[in-house]
Amino acid sequence: MPRRGFAPFPLGIALALSLAPLVVGCGQNASKAMAAEAKADSYLAAGDKVRAAAMLDAAVGFDGNDAGRWIKLGRVRRDLNQPQQAVDAFQQGVDLDPGNIEGLQNLAVLYIAGRQFEMAKRIVDPLLSLSSNDIAGLLATGAIAYYEERYADADKIADQLIQLSPDGKEGYLLKAHVLEKTGRAAQGARLLERRMAITPDDPELAQQLLALYRSIGDLQGVRSISIRLATLRPDDPRYRLESLRAYQAMGNIAERDRVTDYILGRYRNNPSVLGALADFWIAALPPADATKRIAQLASGANGVTKAALTGRLIRMGALNEAGALLAPVAGQPVTGLNVDLHAMLATLLVAQGKIKEGRDQAEMALSFDGGNDVALLARARAHVALKEYDKALTDAQSVVANDSNEAASLLIADIYAKQGNDLLAASAFGEAQNNSPRSIGVVKARTAWLVGRGRADEAAQVAGLFARQVNNGDAWKLYAQMCRAADDSICLMQARAGGAS
Repeated sequence: MPRRGFAPFPLGIALALSLAPLVVGCGQNASKAMAAEAKADSYLAAGDKVRAAAMLDAAVGFDGNDAGRWIKLGRVRRDLNQPQQAVDAFQQGVDLDPGNIEGLQNLAVLYIAGRQFEMAKRIVDPLLSLSSNDIAGLLATGAIAYYEERYADADKIADQLIQLSPDGKEGYLLKAHVLEKTGRAAQGARLLERRMAITPDDPELAQQLLALYRSIGDLQGVRSISIRLATLRPDDPRYRLESLRAYQAMGNIAERDRVTDYILGRYRNNPSVLGALADFWIAALPPADATKRIAQLASGANGVTKAALTGRLIRMGALNEAGALLAPVAGQPVTGLNVDLHAMLATLLVAQGKIKEGRDQAEMALSFDGGNDVALLARARAHVALKEYDKALTDAQSVVANDSNEAASLLIADIYAKQGNDLLAASAFGEAQNNSPRSIGVVKARTAWLVGRGRADEAAQVAGLFARQVNNGDAWKLYAQMCRAADDSICLMQARAGGAS
């Protein structure tokens, strides 16, 4: 059986990735297997699935000829969000008992979750031959039709699922996505709204409804469901941050500040979460207030988090505040604890126009950590300022290869533009947008370059496609600006109809 990674399945099957192989022993001691399984059962009763999985691993190692034991192991691995290991276990169970419906059902769902449609097709036929109305088999068949863009077939299967299981959510989720793909996203949202009225605490329904609200530009819906998801998914900081934006838009400052305090207490040294919080402050607050909050937060943060927050200050142009935060590191040797701060100091020096000092500082950080993206990007910018374009391209391309960095992607495009190579610049801007398809910053840079090259009509097309994709006010405003640049009145009417002022 192929061992390929699994990706999340957007029709409601949210499984995390796990590529650890399932290790199965060769012993055949039935009594030891039974004892290990009994211990696993006791762990399951106590809710300890991690230890239960370990004991079931031991049990199948002692005796791997019991299909039910493999199915139980698959069930536990599935619940632990370890889909590849779950597939291995369920497949072992089905190999021993080809008529095991539970094993076939789980394999069908897991293969669909991993978008391994050919493997799923091999499971669906025997599953439906055993039970023609099997929900998992029908769901797999519908999902295959959906991903093969046979939307009429997927729609019929969704209706069948709803009829067979009116209290289940699978058919409704499938139908909602079919409606979205066939230009009826608003109908899909209404469908899921009716389901959520019946099961208001279902986080998966809420997540899918949020995606549909965004698709149709229903800002009120986005705000209400974001607030609900913050409660339904309390350990997922994304929804806490979404609720911040919702409360800000609603003018509910007390709730905004309550959520802010929660994030600061819960994620004190998480650079990703606190960086996102800083981005919220930048977008929502006056620049002086945002600068003050970010600087205060950075002053008490650890090295990685302080570097991330200081980077926001530099991008805001708050160079004095950033300099005060980074001053202590200037005289320190580079270590694993402060390398990110040294890299950010290089970024600051380049932003201050101290190009050679910034390049030297970046090289000092890179001598310790040759793959540090921040230092590579700082050195690339220094090379650009010194018109050392080949060196700059090498550094920027290294960053993009590491993590599809948006700033590095745009720098590559800018380098080609500075060299006067319109063909490569256009290609690089397009690649930057492919890497960051929802980033308005990338689209602004791309359209500005197009307008500067006398290609305003093309800029309007790019902005229009983006506005229809993300469907928010800033995108429609940008589209309107490009329409004006192109002197296209029909285009401008479309932008205003979409929501531009």
